[in-house]
Amino acid sequence: MLTNYQLEEFSSNGVIRLEQFLPLDIVSAVQESILQLAEEEGVWHDGIWQLGEYPNRPRFTKKREVLRPLITDKLLQAVDILVDGQKVKTQGDPGMLFTWPQDGVWTVPTAWHIDLPRQPLPGVPAVQLFTFLAPVPPSCGGTLVVAGSHRLFNNGKYIRSKELIEQLQEYSYFKELMAKEVPNRKRFLTTSGSAEEVDLQVVELHGDPGDTYLVDMRALHTGSTNKANVPRLMVTQRFYLESTMSRSFRGLKSLKKNARNS
Repeated sequence: MLTNYQLEEFSSNGVIRLEQFLPLDIVSAVQESILQLAEEEGVWHDGIWQLGEYPNRPRFTKKREVLRPLITDKLLQAVDILVDGQKVKTQGDPGMLFTWPQDGVWTVPTAWHIDLPRQPLPGVPAVQLFTFLAPVPPSCGGTLVVAGSHRLFNNGKYIRSKELIEQLQEYSYFKELMAKEVPNRKRFLTTSGSAEEVDLQVVELHGDPGDTYLVDMRALHTGSTNKANVPRLMVTQRFYLESTMSRSFRGLKSLKKNARNS
């Protein structure tokens, strides 16, 4: 299922990539369902995305039930391993991460967030899935994650997300990462940093249909612009420990908003 190397990588970085993890026949069937919905809405016609006429988020992205087949038994088993067999729950069906092509120059953003407050209990509080219905090359809208950031400020206290972001900026790495005046921002993808002896690196989640990322939800992350000539078609699902849900879901509305911006 998951190798010892992958388990160590998840513990150290908070993110692992599993190439061709989801069966392509299932991914293809889900992709076909999505394209059929897009065609019914008028944003997909004769194999071409209709980019100019629909600048807003398409309505078909709310049809989350068609994404259910992506949550395979194999995927659930992998999540189970990462949370040491603790019971997890979701907020419902998976969500579509859809981004129209955007103008301008691609760069590493300055606005970052964390969807969950730090928890008083040790261990992984939740795992987030990211996968692809169509190829998402680099610089084409893939979510960005600061690998290693999940290991900071786990001191047995409940720390709200806003307060945590402020504390992270006390370290030079995060201060530069979130500063608008810092030039050559693409260097964060190739140059590592550190805080409290924890190695840090910005990782861009890109890949092909069937490729899967599993991310510790304590990790700092952000969305990015899509410089492709087609929309970004990614899918996400969050698996929360029951203890995490009971403590953190007072901000459920905020969590849903951040999910759409990942």
